[in-house]
Formats: sequence, structure tokens, C-alpha cells
Amino acid sequence: MLGTGPGGDIYLGGKAFMHLDPTTDETTKLPLTSQIQGFGTFDDLLVFGTYTAAGINVYDTTQPIQPGVNPRPRIYVGHEQDRPIAMVRAGDRLAIGTFPTPARLGGALAFLDPTTMELEVHDNIIHNQSIYALAYRDGLVYGGSGITGGLGVDPTETEGKLFVFDPETGEVVFSTVPVPGEEHVSALTFDDQGNLWGVTGNALFKFDPTTREVVAQQRYFDTDDSGSYLRGRELFWHNGRLVGSTSGNVFEVDPQTWQLNLIATGTANLAIDPQGRYYYGRAAELLRFTPNDARPACDRTLTADHDGPLEVTGETVCATGIAITGQVTVTEGGSLVLVDGELRGALRTKAAATVEVLGSTLTGPVTISGTTTRLRLVDNSVSGPVRLDGNTATAFAFTGNSIAGPLLCRDNQDAIRTQVGDNEFSGSQRGQCAP
Repeated sequence: MLGTGPGGDIYLGGKAFMHLDPTTDETTKLPLTSQIQGFGTFDDLLVFGTYTAAGINVYDTTQPIQPGVNPRPRIYVGHEQDRPIAMVRAGDRLAIGTFPTPARLGGALAFLDPTTMELEVHDNIIHNQSIYALAYRDGLVYGGSGITGGLGVDPTETEGKLFVFDPETGEVVFSTVPVPGEEHVSALTFDDQGNLWGVTGNALFKFDPTTREVVAQQRYFDTDDSGSYLRGRELFWHNGRLVGSTSGNVFEVDPQTWQLNLIATGTANLAIDPQGRYYYGRAAELLRFTPNDARPACDRTLTADHDGPLEVTGETVCATGIAITGQVTVTEGGSLVLVDGELRGALRTKAAATVEVLGSTLTGPVTISGTTTRLRLVDNSVSGPVRLDGNTATAFAFTGNSIAGPLLCRDNQDAIRTQVGDNEFSGSQRGQCAP
């Protein structure tokens, strides 16, 4: 079992419990009292499910391990559940999907309040099916179910379902079979435009949450999925593409062309670190794959507010949650990663390798030209003019931004044409970004 914890570190679970720092590659063995089945995160908390009796464990990664205190005393889902495997943050709680005990059909959907450690459990919400996958958006939980139950019992259902659960009412408000003939809906993820994507044992599908329709699907593999039990399957929206693991395959899919790029076979599980590198298992080995457009490692990290101009040339500068007052200039293969920050000055880049600005406020003009590897401008507020010129980066994302000034786009990666509509504009739009 693999998972990405708070801060992007990698955790490995099963019959051992390990922490991997992806920056230093240092591994640390953590104390373990039961077999780990799934990982989830909630702020600085790593939540992991354990077998048997569907144990829920909460570990504060900012504090030292102390038996009986950190991780907190284990609590249990109950309701004849055995394995918590799917987890996602759902507002101020963590949603958890489970498999039942041996000889029983029907999983549960539980909600954990990490403050009080109280659990709310909804049993067998999809008749005689276990909960394989969870995603959350706009107050609703989206789930994937599969026909398999506890050990030693034969399924009564024949096809896995996609469902929508309303935590306010405690009811399933919608369900469908997204891929007829497939037994398990194994992983779910949202893209930058709010579409939901899912993977089964053999296929990928796209679901529109507004119309609640499966708008497209494609089959890539030909695996007998009827006897599947707790196979590691994951799906991530990453750098403008889908990265997933199913039926022993790690793959990427271009969401525009649906073309599949097979990364590895004979594998299990998948996790992605903050640099965009893929981790997966093969037998007793942990393997790591670095895509060509992975986020570069930080050569310099700004941890406090920065006053004055900042020049980045031939290095990678990273900053999270800080304010920069002054012009930022990135040139000659340099890279800038700014997350949840504030830039009170101009941003000017030319021939940068990576420019990644996420969830930030920019009050000056923005000119980004000639980015070669990775350009991601997502969920930012920009009050000045923006110019995007000649950016050919293969990892390209321009979505969720609010731009008050005029926008000019010329000679950029063609992906900008489909992404520009997922931003809000107050000023004029010209070039590739014209309405």
C-alpha cells in the first residue's frame, strides 16, 4: 500500500509501516500494530486504515511518535467492516470507504471528525457492494463501488457503480453503472474543469457532475476482474493529464486525445510526490519513475517574506505561503514555484524551464514567455495585465484564475485554447485567448 501524506512525503504500509522523504530519499521505519490498508490526509494528519475490524488511526506528522498518544488510540468503524481502503477529505470531516468482514457483503461509508474522533457510519449504501474509491466536490461525496465482499463470500451483484452521496441528508442521491460489464469502479479524480474521471479494471470514463451523465469512456485492457480483491488502483489528475494504476499497469492518458502511455507493468499501487515523480511497487521492490516534465527539486527555498527584487537564473526557487515585495525575474532555464503566496510586484520570465504559480495573489503585471518544460498558472488572482507568449511547455495548465487586467496570448502550447474558458476575466482578451 502506498500513499502521499501531508507535505507530499510518501508512506508505505502493509505488514510494515515506512516513511520516505522524497527530497532526501531517507526512509524511516514507523511502529506498526496492524496491517495497513489505506491512507488519507487531513491538514497535518495522516489517517490510515488497518485490518482487522476496520481500525482508524490518526497520526500527527508534526509531532513525535508517542505510544498511545501519537498516533491517537485506534477507533473502529464497526458494522461488520474489516478494511478501510478509500479516503478523501469532505469539508471538515474525512470520508472513509470500507470492505466488510469475511462471509459478508456490503461495505460502509464512514465520516471521521478528526477533532472529536467521532465516526458517523452509513452501512451497505450500495447494495452488497464494497466502497473502492472516493472523491469530493461542492459538498457531495462521489464514490465507486465493486461487487466483491468479504473473504469467502460470492458476489450477488454483477457490475460496479458510480454513486453520489449527500452528507447533509445521509442519502445516496444518484447512482449508475458507468462502464457496463465492469465489476469494480476502482478510483476517481476531478480535473481542473470539474469533470470527474474514473477507472475500472480495464477502462477509463469521464462523468459530468452537472448533467450526471457518463460523457465518454474507453477500454484499454482486457483483464478478468471478477475475482478482484483489494487490488491497488489509483487515479490522479496531474499536470493536465490522467495518471493511474489498474490491473498491474501504471499509465498516463492525454484527456484530449485519450491516448494511453504505458509506464510500467506487473505493478501495484501508485503515489505521486510534490516533484511529480511516480512511485509504484513490483513484488518486494519500490520503484520510482521521473516524467520529463516533473517539477524540479528546489535549489533554494524561501521560508520568510522577501523584500526587494528576486532574480532566478539557472536554479529552482520555491516559496509557499509567503509574500514577495518587488519584481521577480526568471531567465535562462531557471524555475519558479510559488504556492499560496503573494507577489507585490511584476513577474517577468523569459526562457524559463518551469513556472508554477498556484493559489496566489499577484498585484503587478505578469509576462511569461518561452517556458520550455512546465507552465502551471492555476487558481490565482491577478490584478494587472497578463501576457503569455511562446510557451511550449508540455505540462501546461491555465485554469481557475481571476484576471482583472487585459490578457494577450500568442504562440503558446495549443492546450491553452481549451483551457482559457476555465478562467474569469474583467479586461480584454486577445490572441489565442480571445473569446
